[in-house]
Amino acid sequence: MNSKQDTTESNRLSNIQNIQNIQKRQLAWACRRGMLELDILFNRYLENFYDQASLEHQEKFQKLLACQDQELFEWLLKKNPCDHPELLEIIRVLIH
Repeated sequence: MNSKQDTTESNRLSNIQNIQNIQKRQLAWACRRGMLELDILFNRYLENFYDQASLEHQEKFQKLLACQDQELFEWLLKKNPCDHPELLEIIRVLIH
């Protein structure tokens, strides 16, 4: 590779990292909930597992964040079963 190609590739990688950092900050903000229990579970997953998770798990986590706090609280603390089968796997990951 020549210098121009190296610079172009470096810029492209830098742009991708910037986009990922923005997305991660947006997710961190979405993890801030009205209940401390949810904050702890979501932030632990985001900090420790999200980056290594499959794209499928990342998408399920994002979908879970769109749910209402009361539903999440009941599902995650096993008070009521989740009625969204596609979210069951990510719920299991969060509570273990």
